[in-house]
Amino acid sequence: TVIIRTHGVGPGDFQVAKSKRLEVVDGTCPFVKKAQSIAMQLTNDGYKVVIVGDNGHPEVQATKEWAGEAFIVNKADDVASLPDIPKVGVLAQTTLQESTFVEVVEALKLKTENIKVHNSICLATYSRQEAALELSHKVDMMVVIGGRNSANTCKLYQLCQETGTPTIHIEEAKELLQEMFVGVKKVGITAGASTPDWIIEEVVRKMTEFNEEKKQDELMEEVAS
Repeated sequence: TVIIRTHGVGPGDFQVAKSKRLEVVDGTCPFVKKAQSIAMQLTNDGYKVVIVGDNGHPEVQATKEWAGEAFIVNKADDVASLPDIPKVGVLAQTTLQESTFVEVVEALKLKTENIKVHNSICLATYSRQEAALELSHKVDMMVVIGGRNSANTCKLYQLCQETGTPTIHIEEAKELLQEMFVGVKKVGITAGASTPDWIIEEVVRKMTEFNEEKKQDELMEEVAS
């Protein structure tokens, strides 16, 4: 049995599995699956596909395989290196920041006379980013929970940092130390899309313990004085 992970794979991998008569459990995220389908359709319709995202990310590489051939750009500045293309079909890595996608699309409009735009960004990812940004402006510190190799978690960390709010990125509750929160009154917590609930709960529990210990210490100081 072969299990396809959330980021998906190219059509060649499915063909190999079929030739070996393996049972395939396709765990590709529905949003990623849709992006793959769009990439294939754009190619069939005669468009040159441009994928906005991280060239080294497995989701982007898999989507590129469904397109057959595609250009990958990470930001608007990358568009300048592309050749002039008569027909461009553009889509996004599902965890991309929407503002980046919009900037790339505007840059592409200067390179072609015919552009078809598909905003394939995951709605859940977009909502999570917007919520994290809003929360960052209301707290003294942000804690971002998730894998250090997770694209959407790293993006959350970057966005929170850019607000100017002190931000830390952890994978597990055991990475938290009470001295990290000296002088901090209000902490915001967010997590990457693939972060298990039990890890988030552990972090919240440990933060609550820190808070209780702090209250106890303050009480003892008050009594002592």
